[in-house]
Amino acid sequence: MSDKREKLSILQTLTVSNLKEICEKNNLKGYSGTKRELAKFMVDNLEISLEELEDICNIYLIDKLLGKIRDCRDHFLNKRVTIRCRDKISLIVDVGGHRVIINNLGKEDFSYMCDDKCADYLYQVKRGSTPFCKHYAAAIAQLIYEKEVSPKDKINYIEGQVLEELLQVVNQRKRDEGEEITRRDIEGDLEKLNTDFLDIARQNRTLARKKYHDEPENVFEDLVNRAFLLLDFDTIPQRSAHGWDIILIAGRAVHPYFIVVECKTAAEGTYNYLVKNKIICTP
Repeated sequence: MSDKREKLSILQTLTVSNLKEICEKNNLKGYSGTKRELAKFMVDNLEISLEELEDICNIYLIDKLLGKIRDCRDHFLNKRVTIRCRDKISLIVDVGGHRVIINNLGKEDFSYMCDDKCADYLYQVKRGSTPFCKHYAAAIAQLIYEKEVSPKDKINYIEGQVLEELLQVVNQRKRDEGEEITRRDIEGDLEKLNTDFLDIARQNRTLARKKYHDEPENVFEDLVNRAFLLLDFDTIPQRSAHGWDIILIAGRAVHPYFIVVECKTAAEGTYNYLVKNKIICTP
């Protein structure tokens, strides 16, 4: 396959919005049309190597996969996932009224299918826009939670940053159910908080997209949760339509962590933070 054909194939895995964004960032003018027309225009006018294009498109792919992990949270955290059957080849998992069938997980001849009620599977997975739907992500989370699958095993489509995001969802449920999480990346979380917290609080969208592959509002909430986890505190945020802000109040915790932080990013709006069984504070 020629470089042009490969580039065209790669670009067509992105959305129209993604393609237009790449055109804007590379100062291309006169782009319009369908996804295929945009992709062809970029192949003819975007002067970058195949390797560079693969790197750019991979960022957008990771964004998509992280989105599927976030979308699976409600099903998994609200216990709407049930493993119905497992043998050496197949897994059958019910996810919120949808049935996911997984064959040969972790192997070269892997395949999976979600049912016809899943529009995401029908219109994105089957057309090659994304490798899995949110129901597949929820099924894998349940398998990890029940220790049917180890995070150290090969899991098709879920690895690296995507796996880390899924494990955070699994650990959140364990915390909600009172199970102690023994493995915490304290130094890593502290570094993220010290390095990025204020920039993210100021709604730095470039940093949020490039480093965390998400909108700053979501990254901000995650960093806040990480801060409270370091202190063994828990938070339940309530967002208002006026904007987003945060107040953290924490007392003594495991040595050497002690923090009192207030950060507001909206001119208006009220947030109520309930620190479970510890303290109630209202900004």
